Amino acid sequence: MFRFIRFCLACVREAARGTIERANAWFWLIGIPIIAFIRWYWELGQLTIPNTPQGLIIFMVVTVAASWVVFFIIRLIGAPARLYARLEEEKAETEARLARQEQTRATLSISGPHIFKDSRYINQVHWRMRVCNIGPAAAANVQMKLRRGKSEPRDSNWGADYPYPVFRAGAIINAPEHVNAAGHQINPNDDEYYEIICGWKSEGGPFFTTLNTKGGGHNQILIEPDERWTLLYEVTASNAATINFTLQIFVDADQVKVVRTN
Repeated sequence: MFRFIRFCLACVREAARGTIERANAWFWLIGIPIIAFIRWYWELGQLTIPNTPQGLIIFMVVTVAASWVVFFIIRLIGAPARLYARLEEEKAETEARLARQEQTRATLSISGPHIFKDSRYINQVHWRMRVCNIGPAAAANVQMKLRRGKSEPRDSNWGADYPYPVFRAGAIINAPEHVNAAGHQINPNDDEYYEIICGWKSEGGPFFTTLNTKGGGHNQILIEPDERWTLLYEVTASNAATINFTLQIFVDADQVKVVRTN
């Protein structure tokens, strides 16, 4: 019922639009004949143009009002069709605009963690997340960051200075141009691996990780066998929706391991 009332009011507003201007312009052709006919029909006498200012004002108001009623009724009859046509045009324009925007958007997805073992190092295990772009546009300024931790390292070297960048696999973290580089572009139907952590067991027995990416080459963070870190990450791009995910990092079977929990 409320929608019907709103629709009726919209039709009235549409019908009234421009009618005053039309009535002022065409009262001599529409208003005067109507008033003349009414006076003849009701036997009120012949219509004459008054010769006094007051009478002339009343004459103009009446004839313009009669013209306005005619224009209003005519426009009111066609108002629903005009409103429908206008809504269809707006809908088509909106759909076209959204379609154009979609062509400039990328759609990212993630998988992992994936394990990688470098044959050159016996004890090192690399854990990586794969970011895939299914298009249709190239994903610009793609970045992965460690945003915060629910449970964090006990190592005194851990500063919890969030956010921490997660570098692409193969990045040289001691090189300033890599560490300070902006986000990477991922083309449609392409992917990129980002290294969450590298973990290893030292000769002395303790386990270390590369969780602190702000430390350059001096970023070793100790993880005790009884620790289980829960860390929250995000993937962002200039033209794609943000992806959030949570990882747990722990020691199991004499190895640093990573699992995704959401």
